[in-house]
Amino acid sequence: MFNNVDGQLAQQIAMGIGVNPPAALNNSIITIKSPAVSQENTIRVTQTRKIIVLAENGFNSNELS
Repeated sequence: MFNNVDGQLAQQIAMGIGVNPPAALNNSIITIKSPAVSQENTIRVTQTRKIIVLAENGFNSNELS
């Protein structure tokens, strides 16, 4: 899938995770940008943020809250 966007990136990812790189390098020919899907135009407010908390057995739920 990464090869459909950037062939060199796909090769680097393949090498990093220890799998065979794609046989042929592909690069996307799509160059049009859409402000509707750009993360640069995303409104960042606390209500839209997601976080994760990892807690072990015996954690204090009052402190976590």
